[in-house]
Amino acid sequence: MLSIRCLVLVGIMTFTPQITSADEPAATRPAEIYRQFAGAWETSPEINRLLGFENEESRLDAQVMHPQSFRLSIDEKSGESIKQEVMTIFQEAIFQKMGHEIIATGKWETTFEIDPGIDSQCFLTHHNGATYLWTSAPYVVVYGGKISYIRGAKPELDILVIDFNLSEESRTPDTVAYKRVAQKSE
Repeated sequence: MLSIRCLVLVGIMTFTPQITSADEPAATRPAEIYRQFAGAWETSPEINRLLGFENEESRLDAQVMHPQSFRLSIDEKSGESIKQEVMTIFQEAIFQKMGHEIIATGKWETTFEIDPGIDSQCFLTHHNGATYLWTSAPYVVVYGGKISYIRGAKPELDILVIDFNLSEESRTPDTVAYKRVAQKSE
């Protein structure tokens, strides 16, 4: 009888699906999942046309300025480039109140058409299954939006879409598509 129980237990352990990283809470997922966002990005006229925005004039109703390009780096370990007290302030004063959880940190260097841009620490957060990218900015407490990443067949075909308008559930003039800047081979 004991040997049958052992065989059943071994069978259950052998054939029980293992928990994958997608099933883990966001904070426990490995940072390499979020490092796929790292690199240089620029607006993609082709993809933005597919979203319904032929040119900048079609974005006249946009509520915020969008970067023309940016460089994003993600820390190996969340919080390594940001002081712990800053992490705590942002988590407690901003993200916790929004229902977001910080999942990764890094640096976001943006370039705007008429503004010199933002060069600051950034936070990736998770909320209701979506991922968000944020940075502190002089004109608002945090600047950013919901991000969607599409891995291309080659890295230069990767796409990152940022929806800077968080008050709408649908695509708005504040939804911008970026393509990864191709690495120059040496």
